[in-house]
Amino acid sequence: SMFVAYSPIGLETGWSLGLAFPQAELFQSALQLQNTLGIYTAIVAVIIGAFLFVYTLSITEPLRRLTFYVTRFSSDKITRNIEPVQIHTRDELEDLSNAFHNITSDLQNTFSNFEERIAERTRETERRSILLKAVADVGKAITSFRDLSELLQQTTYLINDNFGYYHIGIFLLDEHKEYAVLSAANSEGGRRMLERGHQLKVGETGIVGYVTQNAKARIALDVGKDAVYFDNPDLPETRSEMALPLIVSGQILGALDVQSTEPQAFSDED
Repeated sequence: SMFVAYSPIGLETGWSLGLAFPQAELFQSALQLQNTLGIYTAIVAVIIGAFLFVYTLSITEPLRRLTFYVTRFSSDKITRNIEPVQIHTRDELEDLSNAFHNITSDLQNTFSNFEERIAERTRETERRSILLKAVADVGKAITSFRDLSELLQQTTYLINDNFGYYHIGIFLLDEHKEYAVLSAANSEGGRRMLERGHQLKVGETGIVGYVTQNAKARIALDVGKDAVYFDNPDLPETRSEMALPLIVSGQILGALDVQSTEPQAFSDED
């Protein structure tokens, strides 16, 4: 028979080794799990951070652009058009941007209209100043020239110098008041008409005929029924005409005829 002896020391060592190996594996597994969780946590943190960054940027960037737009608008003092800021957040911020853009557009339009009105008033004031100067020049000429024909001729030159119109003619009624006779003119065509003894039938021919009959001013533009009167071969460039009655003591003596190459040259103010 064979005798096998079991030592208490051997039993204790065996049990210790048997327990040690499972503990090491568990520790290793726990360590790997901890590392894995750490990696996942880091990934989740990066994703959340990126999401928060994008979300924050989606709010702050439109605000920054809107602030820049407002600041630029304020610094330019509405003197010129500014491209509107494009914000498409589909929330109150987009509504605010659209509302502000509408306000700035209205202000810019108002400012532009105001500038146009100022410029128009300035032009009117300048024209009135020129008109007053022309009247003053004619008044001086009246005291300088004793001969009527010379005075009328000088008047056509003064009007041309002050206003630059294409043709100025002065018509006087004959003794029977049947014809308006051209008595002075500044243009080359007008001088040819003077040489031919040009005259118009009162009440029948052209706006001069109308004015000398009715003693009322009349304007003819390049459109309308009065445009048919612009067929004078001596004045082929006429596009607008204005005739004014010459009245003294309630009696009509003739008409001042002014013609321009511009299609809309005259108004009631003229």
